[in-house]
Amino acid sequence: NITTSSGVIGAGIGVQDFDMSTGLKGKAGNFTLNFLKSFSKSSIMFAAKKELSNTGQTIDINGDINQIANQSFDVDDALIRTEFSSKYTSILFSNATTIALGITVQEEEFQTTDDTQVINNKHITLAHRLTQSITLSSSYTHEEFQLDSSTSERLDTEQGFDLGVTYSFGRYLVFDINAGITDRHVGDDSVSDSGIAAQAYNV
Repeated sequence: NITTSSGVIGAGIGVQDFDMSTGLKGKAGNFTLNFLKSFSKSSIMFAAKKELSNTGQTIDINGDINQIANQSFDVDDALIRTEFSSKYTSILFSNATTIALGITVQEEEFQTTDDTQVINNKHITLAHRLTQSITLSSSYTHEEFQLDSSTSERLDTEQGFDLGVTYSFGRYLVFDINAGITDRHVGDDSVSDSGIAAQAYNV
């Protein structure tokens, strides 16, 4: 990291090799870039990165392909992920209350199937220090998942709301309690306004 009068800058660059069980081989460049600027009562952060990862995809077979119909199988795939994010944090009303606003755009390129997924994430978090030991927090997240493949296009949306309490017993021990609800809408192929809706609760 380099500290300048404008802010703190961090950067890195490299090349990664991948050799998948499917026989797919290749190289992928990677980089990270971070910038942080702090003010008296707020801060702003920008980040960009590209990395190689791996994931398991479930591939559906619909139709008569070698007498296999309506089945699915897992594929170990190489994944090139490119991400851009920004975050703004500020003190509200008093030093005990903070707000954080964030936006993240992430593109995932699957190397075996040539599918692409773009994830747009927007979130807001409020935190209030009730006492020296107790902090209350709440957050709202909205995400859109755009999947583009050779056979279909699909847009999923997800919203989440969380409430949390953090109790600090000292410098080295922290106890967290969180509860939340998530609502996910899975769009039909080539349709963004119909499909399957699902709710999840967590404690």
